[in-house]
Amino acid sequence: MEPLHLSFFLSGDSAIAFALASFFLWLNPKLGFAFLVYALLTAYGRVYMGAHFPLDVFAGALIGIFSFLIALRLA
Repeated sequence: MEPLHLSFFLSGDSAIAFALASFFLWLNPKLGFAFLVYALLTAYGRVYMGAHFPLDVFAGALIGIFSFLIALRLA
């Protein structure tokens, strides 16, 4: 894996994981907790493996959560 560069790009993996976690937390809190753990481990793994900076993962997580909220509002 190549080293990180000083450019900003969002973590799509974190966005999807947190969108799923938000959905399942809304649908069923017990099941949602398991998905929240999955989302946090995904976010940690992206930073640990050197694929993203922490801010990239945080921004991806926020986009995932807000995407769910917008989709819920539109539905």
